[in-house]
Amino acid sequence: MSGSKRIENGTTFRVHHTDGSFAEIGDSVLGVQFVPRESLEFSLLIGSADDTGVNVEITPDRCQAETRLSSEESLVGEYCGWDLRIKVFSTADDSALRKWLVIENIGEKPVVLLDIVLEKMRLPDGFTPEGGGRGRPVYIKDLGFAAIEFPEFQSVVTGSGFTLEYYPSVTLGAGETYTTESAVIQLAPADPRGGFRQYVETIRRRKSGELFTVYSSHGAHECEGPNERVLNEELDHLQELKTSWRVPFEYFVVDYGYWSDGADPPANGDYTRLDDRKRFPGGSFDHLSARLMGMDAKLGMWFGLNCPACPFAVGRLQISILHFASRYGLKLVKLYIPEWDCNDSGHAHATGRHARYTGVRNIVAMLEALREAIPDLVVLAESFTKSPWWLKHVDIMSPGDLGVSDVPAPSMRDSQIVRMDEDQEFFENDAGVCMTYSDSHYWSGKQCWRKGLLMSLVRSNQISLSGQVHLFNDDDRLFLQRIFHMRRVHASSFSDIRRVDLAGGVYGYAATGGGKGIVALYNPTWEAKTVDMTADSLGCDSALRNVCVELFPDRKALEVPADGCLQAHMEPWEVSWFEIGPSEETCDWVDPAGKDVRNCPLLVTAVAVTSEIDDVVTLPVEQVLYKTGSMFRCAPVLPRSWSGFPVMVDRKRVDGELYINNRPVMWSDGAPYALMYPWTLRYSMLNFGKENIFYLATDDTSLMAKGEMVFSAVPYYSSSSARDDFPADADSTLVVTLRFLKDGAPYRYSRDPRDVRCSVWVDGAWTDVYRVPPNVPRIKDKFSWAVFMHDLGKDWECTRVLIPRLVDCDYEVEVFLTNRITAAEYKKGE
Repeated sequence: MSGSKRIENGTTFRVHHTDGSFAEIGDSVLGVQFVPRESLEFSLLIGSADDTGVNVEITPDRCQAETRLSSEESLVGEYCGWDLRIKVFSTADDSALRKWLVIENIGEKPVVLLDIVLEKMRLPDGFTPEGGGRGRPVYIKDLGFAAIEFPEFQSVVTGSGFTLEYYPSVTLGAGETYTTESAVIQLAPADPRGGFRQYVETIRRRKSGELFTVYSSHGAHECEGPNERVLNEELDHLQELKTSWRVPFEYFVVDYGYWSDGADPPANGDYTRLDDRKRFPGGSFDHLSARLMGMDAKLGMWFGLNCPACPFAVGRLQISILHFASRYGLKLVKLYIPEWDCNDSGHAHATGRHARYTGVRNIVAMLEALREAIPDLVVLAESFTKSPWWLKHVDIMSPGDLGVSDVPAPSMRDSQIVRMDEDQEFFENDAGVCMTYSDSHYWSGKQCWRKGLLMSLVRSNQISLSGQVHLFNDDDRLFLQRIFHMRRVHASSFSDIRRVDLAGGVYGYAATGGGKGIVALYNPTWEAKTVDMTADSLGCDSALRNVCVELFPDRKALEVPADGCLQAHMEPWEVSWFEIGPSEETCDWVDPAGKDVRNCPLLVTAVAVTSEIDDVVTLPVEQVLYKTGSMFRCAPVLPRSWSGFPVMVDRKRVDGELYINNRPVMWSDGAPYALMYPWTLRYSMLNFGKENIFYLATDDTSLMAKGEMVFSAVPYYSSSSARDDFPADADSTLVVTLRFLKDGAPYRYSRDPRDVRCSVWVDGAWTDVYRVPPNVPRIKDKFSWAVFMHDLGKDWECTRVLIPRLVDCDYEVEVFLTNRITAAEYKKGE
């Protein structure tokens, strides 16, 4: 660099290199100072082609500088020695310094570049290196981080500095040239670990805001492998989750062991020997892939290699994947490679740690070729080196079989959650949740599976299930439905996931992009903890009053006052799930003091449909005639962004009984439209983002109207209430009243039922419109009311009211709890 350059904390810099290296770091009163070195720092361990032992170590001290080129911005030094010409390049942008070498063999004999040390950084007092290891960066307090931009490297931390090195074992013939990987120092003085996470986001293939949903058959069958019966049984349950509970999984992975007896594909890479005699007889694998296509799910398959450095095995693996993609529509590769230090000298590669570089290069080249042939291919890397630079080449990472943490825990699942989070300092490496009573994952069954799923989703923005889905009961399915719904509601918030570390060992993750979203906290200790959470620590605006609605394990509302703290109590080994946001978008809570809670007003919040998409789809209907009648038909595609909003279907100049995707739907009180609410059975009939079939069936063949159907996402008002410990029992009643106002005065609605459409959500499910006991009248005295009464046979958790914005009026919502009352008593009391 031309002279020293002072770096202020929290600022950016630009520097042109003319001396040839990363520089020494010096401290100053104001911040960080880079001091030019007199000589370059690198070293090479050199061997000969016929002897891979180290012959000599090449460093700048053993080289003679022929030239020092300062006219070219990045070429900073050229050295000759030991029959090698070594050019050193170093560049800078606004936030990072990079360095690499170009090495040319100018001798007559081949040489082997065994080890390459790209940088040896010496640190003065006050700058302490932390972290390091295989595939991981070095963090430097008050400066940033340093690493090699490659999945397989070693960062070695010493007391006063660190080195960045890797082990290519590349052979250079006479006249050949090799360009090394790049070392990088990235400035992030305020938060080196946070800066590294932001850096990873810039290099990764799959952005963190994209939800990944996958089911794997691992754990549904024993380790001897899957068969047609097991896979179809689990697929039956996944189909039920999708059609009845609106819980879709995008990928279905056929896991380990689907090949014929005697085949050894992990050793030779040949997976084409599908067992079509015992496991999948009679073309049943073709039937399975066709069934997945009919469910709008994509086929994934397990592939593994014992030695990724073996070119023959990698080549056969590539052929196998292309075979399954061509014949069965394969869209996901679950690639299992646990061992990168192969010592088999018969594989035509260097052994031990020198096999890693060749293995990475082979796998990266294969993935590039596969994506050229299958552009939408997804790669789930399992048991790879825990290096975030793999995310440049794969979409998802999983550690495979978890093992357990050294921290004593009350259950296997708790220990696995802790073990997973021990490696979550900067990127996703998530195994999801396995439910099984087979010979994997220690017979965990459904043990604490909800805790595992909640942490997994907010940790990595993926919902990954494996094992025996048939273990789910309706309560489990409802829980999954809630989780998918909350993920859809807060889709934009998951683009910014941050780790949250609180006092007493409590930690978690916050998906709160834009100041609102979901927070998951975990207390992995044997003591109950009360923790303080500020809005800033959760990614929210501290200048606003924020409200947390606890969604799991209980339902209650908590307040985060402006510039203050929220105190949350957590039991030992408890996971808490919160929905958090500004107060006008969440709810207040009902004081449970006494056993009679009346006249508790609730905030009403307007929720608009995003302006980025059209909120109306209008299609002409086609009349189809039959001998016994006719129908009017159309096939709309409802935008994915409508999901979570009420959807209205309006018929124009046509009549008949409505069917949605071949299932009947009743019109509302003879109205010319149908309104469907999220989380109801009718709503689950809709497919967002793909074609739907709507038709009106009638027994009148003489109808020839040229009508149309109009579909719209409906904006809505919502209000919520939650309770803490009201002792609801079999004789308790929850009453929600809704009043309609116009300009502050009572508003008497017309007979058009759309003026008073609304729905109530209690204990995790939307009720049908006006779900009241038959003997309870709809109160219309004085002014307009909508009344909802629920007999509580168990504790009341949380109530929400959703009111579609179909008319121009205001609303007041109240809620009260009381002993069970009759309709007459209620009417008299009002």
